[in-house]
Amino acid sequence: GYLKNHIYKAMGNQDITEITPDVVQSYISEKAAELTGKTIKEHITLMAEIFDSAVEDGIITRNPFKSKRLKIFGKQSTTVQAYEEEEFKQFEQRVLPKLEGSELLYAAICFYTGMRKGEICALRWEEIDFTGRRLHVCRTIIWPKQNRGKVKDKPKTKNGERDPVIMPQLLSILLANRQESGFLIQGKRSMEDEPITNEAYQRLKERIDNAIKESGIHFDFRSLNRRCRHTVATLMNNAGVDEKTIEDQLGHYTANFTRQRYMNPQRKQVEKGMEKLSNYMSGMA
Repeated sequence: GYLKNHIYKAMGNQDITEITPDVVQSYISEKAAELTGKTIKEHITLMAEIFDSAVEDGIITRNPFKSKRLKIFGKQSTTVQAYEEEEFKQFEQRVLPKLEGSELLYAAICFYTGMRKGEICALRWEEIDFTGRRLHVCRTIIWPKQNRGKVKDKPKTKNGERDPVIMPQLLSILLANRQESGFLIQGKRSMEDEPITNEAYQRLKERIDNAIKESGIHFDFRSLNRRCRHTVATLMNNAGVDEKTIEDQLGHYTANFTRQRYMNPQRKQVEKGMEKLSNYMSGMA
């Protein structure tokens, strides 16, 4: 994606010997208006690895993507915020009842488990333990090119393989839509035992977005899945769940990463904290 959508368009017609540190710096400056510094750094790291091969093969003598003169910068990364508890309840009460089929399953699994998009789309009915109330997350789906999805037999991270608990709210939805086998999330014209296509997934998101608009509540659906992951982590923390359990539920490497990146301070929790501070101050000698 980095090569096709960005790098080839900027440098694809240049001879490899013409790409100097100045050319690379110009690329960084151009992309800084639309991409974060983190993403641009990933572009440069990718190209540095590719150009290392050119150096080894004697095509060029130096790697311009490893120049110490390069200054990598870009847009500031935006912090993904969890939904407030009231927003969560509104979605649960006003949006979920409007959904059905794959739209309902996708939205419900997002909100009640915090699973990643690819993990949800790769989930099969055979991997649900209804008796033990567990989902078995063991693969993910990507869309590497064009429209067809590709199932990877490993989740995104090495801690991604896990068995998140099915909450009663989600269990009732799964039971009502239960099938014997196949992918939970399917397009309207899904092929037999094939993962959902990228085009069908985009239409699925549009249908959920329409249900949100019809409900009269305002959500930024463009990052719904990411916000749901933050929401589940934050609400579990608000409920007093220990960090190790939250880490296992989301499939993160360490509890510290979960705490720093996924647990957002919320208004109600801040208010409780300030109330404790006020009471403490009132009792001070």
